[in-house]
Amino acid sequence: MSRFSAGNQTFFYLFATATAVIFLIKFIFGGYDFLYPDFAEGYFSAAWSKLEIFKKISTEALKWRELANENEELRKQNKELTQKTTLAGALEEENKFLRRTVGITAKIPGRFVLGGIYNLNLTPSDYNVLLNRGSKNGVSEGDIVITAEGILVGQVKQVFGAFSKLLFITDPAFKISGKISRSTNSRQAGSETKGLVKGRLNEELYFDLITRKDTVKEGDLVVSSGDDTFPPALIIGTVSFVAANETGVFQTVKIRPAVNGESLAKILIMMR
Repeated sequence: MSRFSAGNQTFFYLFATATAVIFLIKFIFGGYDFLYPDFAEGYFSAAWSKLEIFKKISTEALKWRELANENEELRKQNKELTQKTTLAGALEEENKFLRRTVGITAKIPGRFVLGGIYNLNLTPSDYNVLLNRGSKNGVSEGDIVITAEGILVGQVKQVFGAFSKLLFITDPAFKISGKISRSTNSRQAGSETKGLVKGRLNEELYFDLITRKDTVKEGDLVVSSGDDTFPPALIIGTVSFVAANETGVFQTVKIRPAVNGESLAKILIMMR
């Protein structure tokens, strides 16, 4: 670009000097056409036209460069705006989550750590669920994991420095004492149906030890009873299947867990 500009300037100066000399001679020797022949006029007219084209090209090139610089600046501003918008959205989601936790943390005494699940691999033969909190965050084995709405997710089974492994609620190794939760105006509010909730690899739970005399129906809400190491009133799920055994003592009851993948982005770890 520097060579191009220098050449342009030199050409312009030479052309201006020659033009000035010719016109000065014509002004002094106005009657002598041999000093200003017709071919000279045509030559300078053509040269002037080429110079005008050259100037237009230079002007367009300068405009293009200015537009390119402006476009780059707009890209930079748009990137910064996108980052600010993303950060604002993340902070808003964080605030919403914290507002939802107020109710559950007021009901359940203790200390909580905010966290999230970054790996959820549930297959018929293997469960691999990882939390993004570990020993450096104060997490220890046996800590209980819930959502902001009080839905039971599982229990910490192995702790590392920066992360932990979770025993998911539907894992066959997971067990919790549960009961049917009924409203106070229900006819059966005074009677409690309790049993042992066990995980099954097919994303379901079994409600064991429910006798034929126990009252249970599809749609009933199942919560933790508080008869073990888990606090009471944690939401486990709803009854999805009931079958009475005419010859046996117990009923077959299945529970659909309340937890789902959408509610696991942010969780609460209850410190024990």
